[in-house]
Amino acid sequence: MTNTGGRNFCVDGILKAIATGEKVIWLADQLTELRKEGGFHLPKFDSNSRKLLAALPQDERANPVINLDLNHLPIRRALGLYWDGDSDTFQAAH
Repeated sequence: MTNTGGRNFCVDGILKAIATGEKVIWLADQLTELRKEGGFHLPKFDSNSRKLLAALPQDERANPVINLDLNHLPIRRALGLYWDGDSDTFQAAH
């Protein structure tokens, strides 16, 4: 795994932009293995990649009941901000 110098982490969260669906699935697998080795549990994966969300077990998703067949993903909280996965933009928390 590439050393990112900690720029993508905040306490128990990670926020990372990945260019391809295959690479994001690989990274999620790597993070899952690393956290298991270290005894940590990070069960709140979220993504605007429907491919990744479909590959994750429901109990590993931040929103386990999200309907991947809908045209629009819901706006969600990420590190104190609101994130629109469809437009991949952040909005200040209200």
